[in-house]
Amino acid sequence: MPVLGIVLRRIAVFILSVALVVTIMYVFNFWWWNYAAPKAYLARLWLTQDDALFLEGLALVLLGVLFLLGSGGINMWSIRASVLGSAADAIYGGKGHKAPGPSEILKRDLWKASGFVRFGLTLLLAGIVLILLHFLL
Repeated sequence: MPVLGIVLRRIAVFILSVALVVTIMYVFNFWWWNYAAPKAYLARLWLTQDDALFLEGLALVLLGVLFLLGSGGINMWSIRASVLGSAADAIYGGKGHKAPGPSEILKRDLWKASGFVRFGLTLLLAGIVLILLHFLL
């Protein structure tokens, strides 16, 4: 039973973080379009406040996908370490000293959890909610 409480708490925190990002973006958008931006500048734009909300949603979706793709998995450091391990094994492998090869390095680094996964999912879902708000409002 305590595991269910921890899972539900994490889901609630995730939903609240998505709601917080959406609220911040929407309040900033409302403030910018109604108070901060000069009226002469807004008259020259072909965008409305709802169109800007859609574009911000698209930007958050793309940024969330980029954070999801960039975190975890095989990165450049893993590839460099595996190449250096293979080179060290080729140079020093004949004397009985076994250097860590690519299989050990990549197995160790493969899909390591990172802090950006949750952040990327938050941005992705916040962008989807902003796009849905564009179509609903």
